[in-house]
Amino acid sequence: MQRGLMAQGMIATFAILMFSFIGIYGIYRYIGQQVQQIQDTYSNVR
Repeated sequence: MQRGLMAQGMIATFAILMFSFIGIYGIYRYIGQQVQQIQDTYSNVR
């Protein structure tokens, strides 16, 4: 019983870590795209 609970906790922790990693990666990529667009418009204006 206890071992099953431990395994469930491990899986839950792993899932949360994966989700947070994917979320951070997505935000990071989104910000990178925005910065790229801003840089492009800036160099075009200049």
